[in-house]
Amino acid sequence: MRTKFLALPFVMLVVTTGCIYEEVPNTGDGGAEPHDGSSEYGGNNGYEEEEEVVVYNEAPYVIDAYGGVYWDGYDDIWAFEAEVDDPDGVYDIVEVWADVYDEYNGDYVESFELFSDSAPYFWASEWEGSSTSLDPFYDQYTVDLVVYDALGDYGYETVWVEVYEDEEEYVPVNSTPEVYDGYAGVYWDSWADDDVWVFEAEVDDPDGVYDVVEVWADVYDEYSGTLADYFPLENTSDPYFWSTEWFNSDTYLDPFYDGYTVDLVAYDEFGDYDVLTIWADTY
Repeated sequence: MRTKFLALPFVMLVVTTGCIYEEVPNTGDGGAEPHDGSSEYGGNNGYEEEEEVVVYNEAPYVIDAYGGVYWDGYDDIWAFEAEVDDPDGVYDIVEVWADVYDEYNGDYVESFELFSDSAPYFWASEWEGSSTSLDPFYDQYTVDLVVYDALGDYGYETVWVEVYEDEEEYVPVNSTPEVYDGYAGVYWDSWADDDVWVFEAEVDDPDGVYDVVEVWADVYDEYSGTLADYFPLENTSDPYFWSTEWFNSDTYLDPFYDGYTVDLVAYDEFGDYDVLTIWADTY
């Protein structure tokens, strides 16, 4: 076990810790004598001594532990888990930490706090690789899963951290987003006294809809084969729905021209994309 563990602040004793407190009776003998050396006040100088309290506490312990890394489609995720218990009751446990060490040089690397959810015996936490100093391909990490009780006693279990075995075999898997419906058209806004172009797209992504980071409407002239204009769409309160509107006076488009097609293009954070091509509704 390492001599370096996270320092805990002084914790006040509470009756919920499960620790046993025993009062030891005062025998009445002994005590400081008067300055003249006499014992006329008795062994306690005329005052009753407070009874000594002895606290019996048993240290918590780790039943099982795990540390490792996996790819979630966005980032490396470091996961730490510990199954714990305490002879004084599982609710005597107040903290669990994962302390990572480099076994090659013996250095301490980093610590991660674990948390308990509905199961008091199980503590865990996950951390994005970009938020840590750990290398997912380095195979010399061990982790001390350390459990602390309310009195600062602790137990621990040391395990090797599971990392990627071969960097050449490590290929992040990313799925392409999807544009599954869209609309492009123009209408007259009498209040603004201008035509308004509308572009809408419904999108999704197998890796999660929030993997979609941009949607564009690229307008082409099908007769000439040239790009006529393009417009960024904005995400609405519905993460699957993106839209935008533009005054015709701010575009290069002709609201009476019937040769426009629109590519609605959705991009994810890795640059993968999907395209849905539709005809624009004009007058």
